Amino acid sequence: MTRRKQIKWAIIGLVAVALTGWITSSWGRWFGNEPELPYTVPTVPDRITLCYGPDAQHDRCLTWRCDTIQHAYAVELRTPTDSMMLPASSVRVESRAGFQYFYRCELYGLMENATYRYRLCSETDTTAWHAFVMAERTDSIRFMVLGDIQDSVGGDSPDLLRMASERLGTMDFYAFVGDMIERPTDRYWQMFYSSIDPFCDSIPLMVCTGNHDYLKGIYKTIDPRWRHTFGTPLNGPDRFMGRSYYVDFTDMRFIVIDTDALQLPWEYAAARSWVSNVLQQSTKHWNVVLMHHPLHSASIGRDNPTMRWAFRSLFEGEHGPDLVLAGHDHSYMRWAAETAPLYMVLTTATKDYLSKSDPGAAKVACGHRLYQQVVVTPQAIALSSYLAETGELYDSVRIEKQTGTPAVIRDLGQHIAERIDLPHRFSGKDGSRVKKFRKLRSRRASEPGRNVVFED
Repeated sequence: MTRRKQIKWAIIGLVAVALTGWITSSWGRWFGNEPELPYTVPTVPDRITLCYGPDAQHDRCLTWRCDTIQHAYAVELRTPTDSMMLPASSVRVESRAGFQYFYRCELYGLMENATYRYRLCSETDTTAWHAFVMAERTDSIRFMVLGDIQDSVGGDSPDLLRMASERLGTMDFYAFVGDMIERPTDRYWQMFYSSIDPFCDSIPLMVCTGNHDYLKGIYKTIDPRWRHTFGTPLNGPDRFMGRSYYVDFTDMRFIVIDTDALQLPWEYAAARSWVSNVLQQSTKHWNVVLMHHPLHSASIGRDNPTMRWAFRSLFEGEHGPDLVLAGHDHSYMRWAAETAPLYMVLTTATKDYLSKSDPGAAKVACGHRLYQQVVVTPQAIALSSYLAETGELYDSVRIEKQTGTPAVIRDLGQHIAERIDLPHRFSGKDGSRVKKFRKLRSRRASEPGRNVVFED
């Protein structure tokens, strides 16, 4: 063997060894799952959750968990003038460390502008009374939308949601962009419910899957509890039933896409076809999309070219949505645009990533948790973002549209300084990503008209 061939094979060997080492060290991060500890399931209903049916004006769905023994549950539903018993369906759901029964009761044909009281009744137990209010027919919708929660042990999302609710008042519903749990284990489900227990039995949730709601693997699978924890409408494609769905309000269609299920080419094709049909068939003045992965990524090291390939031409076409809400990147970004759709990347988790300070963004934030209020009227969708730690208004934008005309985006948050701080978890670090973050931040701060403040 010549010396040149020896050198060639030596290089190939070194590359193979390096590649094998990299794959071995990353295998657990890519495909490994945190073990789930054994857990106890209460013998009385818990995690009682209210979701919308397909028609927000008349439909609701109740779900709850109870026991490792199947019971015959029904919902006793009352109004001031009527009372009825509605049977619930049940299903045994197994996780990696236990099993439990989940129950579901769909409530159709409810009256507008009415208060319903309900309790859950079995052959051995009856819960306390709960209540929810059906809105009167109105063109105004108010909801709170939050980025990834992903609480670790001792997380403070319960305080955040309590303060946000006190500051903003009662919402028509709460929307989550996915990753409500850090990993698919019972203790993280319990932590999430400690955040939403004050309202989840009386105010509907609009939920989206996130990658942390899935079990890792060469082919990911959804945590089996997810589908039965939330009573989402069953109007999506068979492949993503209950995880991709839509809800119709008086003047808005709200579309949820399970982007984490999109792993193979035909899954992208099926999702695009379904979303296309749902948008084209919509007769509503406004169309809003909720999805976990953003088309325009907000953080260093993040990019989703397959999402842009699947959805960008659709979203920016004739029947595109007006607003697209996403998460995943643990950094805040509002994409610069003068016409719809408006793309938003939201963050609520305590675990911050480094913003890429994209010059294509109208507004960014880093090192801060935010929550959003969205108000929908016939004239506009008004979105306001608030800093979780202080409640200060951080960003404000309006999407305005008259019937038959393109939507126009009004940037009302330009006068508020951008806060692009180095997250605490990177304090004292000076690696390549931190250096890149500082460089990109400085470049953004030097752009004419930018008002950027930051702390390291």
